[in-house]
Amino acid sequence: MIASSDAIRVLSLRAELAIRSNLSISSPVCPGKSCATSALIQHIGLYACGMNDTFIPALVLVVIAAIVSMFQVALASGAPWGEWAFGGQTKGVLPLNLRISSAMSLLVYAAQIAHYGAVANFWAPPLGNAATPVIDWVFVVFFSLGLVMNSISRSHKERNLWTPVVAVSLGCALVIAL
Repeated sequence: MIASSDAIRVLSLRAELAIRSNLSISSPVCPGKSCATSALIQHIGLYACGMNDTFIPALVLVVIAAIVSMFQVALASGAPWGEWAFGGQTKGVLPLNLRISSAMSLLVYAAQIAHYGAVANFWAPPLGNAATPVIDWVFVVFFSLGLVMNSISRSHKERNLWTPVVAVSLGCALVIAL
């Protein structure tokens, strides 16, 4: 979301750009084009579609959560991918208790999508702006634990697939939290 001071700056830059364009005035500091043009292009580039320095990591986290959600739905529905999840303790279709766990994990991924979608300015924060920094750090801890657990998994398939995914998630979450 663009802060009000940013919105005012954009409006003033747009006004200056319109005036300079209509009068064909260029700035002596920025020969060939006005400084307003350069500043406006840079500013709009950062804030296009609500884009800011956390947009890309938040978008990555939303996409990862969506893909992992589809994986969990498939597991809960009986896909024979047991050795890719839950420590790889089950080959083939997961037993009912782990299928229920896969279904329940969708709540975490829904929360991740809701939170990081708000960070990317797709919608308002579900718990308000005040809770956002706290939630950022909750996810950092969550991904840190996930990285440790996936790194020590006995299943080579699970470890090789999910450790990099969780490492990327942790990196993105840290960029956002910091």
